[in-house]
Amino acid sequence: MKSMTIAALAAALTIVAPAAAHAGGYTLPDGTRITTPDRAPRTAPRTTLEQFRAKYPTHVTVKRGQTLWGLAATYRGSGYEWRAIARLNGVRGTTIYAGQVLRIR
Repeated sequence: MKSMTIAALAAALTIVAPAAAHAGGYTLPDGTRITTPDRAPRTAPRTTLEQFRAKYPTHVTVKRGQTLWGLAATYRGSGYEWRAIARLNGVRGTTIYAGQVLRIR
C-alpha cells in the first residue's frame, strides 16, 4: 500500500487542482493522508476479430434438437426474435432441419 496526501493524489491524477482537492463533498485539511493499493489499473483485454466472430456469428449451422426460439435466445438475446431469423432465411413456420445454415444477423 502506498500512502500520499489527497492533494498529491489529485495532482497525480490531474482531476482537480491540488488546492481544491476534496473527497465526498468534504474538503480535506492539508496533510491528510490516504492509502491506495499498489497495483496497475485494470484494463479489459482486447478482443480479436476471430473472438468477436466466434461470439457473434452471422450464420449458424443448425444441430439436431435446436429450435428457432433457442437460436434467437442464444444469438439475438431473446427467444421472441425467432421470427426475425425465420424472415431472414425465408423459413415459413417453425420447422428447421439439422445441417441447415441460417443467417442470424
